[in-house]
Amino acid sequence: HRDIMKICGACVRELPDDSYSVEQRGLRQSLRRCVECISSGNQLVLMKKGRTRSEEDDCPICQLPLPLDFKQWMFKACCMRKVCNGCILASQRRGMRDCPFCRTATPKTHNQLLSMIRKRADAGDPVAIWHLGAKYNSGDHGLEKDTTRAVELFERAAELGVKEAHYNLGVLHARGTGVEKDTAKESGITRRPR
Repeated sequence: HRDIMKICGACVRELPDDSYSVEQRGLRQSLRRCVECISSGNQLVLMKKGRTRSEEDDCPICQLPLPLDFKQWMFKACCMRKVCNGCILASQRRGMRDCPFCRTATPKTHNQLLSMIRKRADAGDPVAIWHLGAKYNSGDHGLEKDTTRAVELFERAAELGVKEAHYNLGVLHARGTGVEKDTAKESGITRRPR
């Protein structure tokens, strides 16, 4: 038995077979603990691998993960970044009213805001393309609602890897809004790897 080596699921060491009780020897690695770990109370190492949040889900200033509650952060159209309310508040307390990330002056009119978004979209910014599509989809900021244009922009942004664009396209296909209702296409879009 001494020749057989098994990995302990708690201390993650490769140990000889006799380092495990008879009961523990038969268990798979994710459940197996050596005698030493059992006696000292070491718990199994769980979730060694898992999903991680992408960089775009972190505040670009403090580098902390953005809260899931969208009321806890703001989307800044000037730089196409999500900034947490804590960083926005900290910059306001220092007397700064511009964007805390890129220092661009906050747009005062819908036309200024749309101009910022269009400029970035024309430069090929994938998030700006998606954001402009969202504005066309909802008819926000003085734009006339144009679902066909929104779908074009969402498709372009989705090709460039914007996960929100995949979601928006999936919703439009599920509802048949501006596109043919297609549940197969909807599930393919929303489940596509990102």
